[in-house]
Amino acid sequence: CRSSVYVNLSNVFDSLDASKRGYQLEAVAGIRNYMSSLNSSKGSVPIVTGYMGEFAGGIVDAVGRGYSDLTAALVASAVRADALQVWKESDGIFSGNPTKMDNARLVRYVSPSEAAELTYFGNE
Repeated sequence: CRSSVYVNLSNVFDSLDASKRGYQLEAVAGIRNYMSSLNSSKGSVPIVTGYMGEFAGGIVDAVGRGYSDLTAALVASAVRADALQVWKESDGIFSGNPTKMDNARLVRYVSPSEAAELTYFGNE
């Protein structure tokens, strides 16, 4: 059984400016540096919060919805993960947003290219 360690990224950055080109690289470097400083936790599974600190102009205005998904992607890059899985509270992919459409139905099959297109246009 492996132990876990709580990782709070909210104090890793003074402020990130999402309008600045390449801010993701700055974030990955900061997260990588912070994660490597957790030497006492080697071999432990890191449990990371979705919130990673202040963004110039506010996190929702700067990044938009799904900033916890962005945090997951940046952490995965920082630790050089082989894969990233983001699980959502959903029964699958629907024909529309079931919280806004009464007739939204569960789609039985979606090809990888269709899933990529849905993701590109903001489907969660």
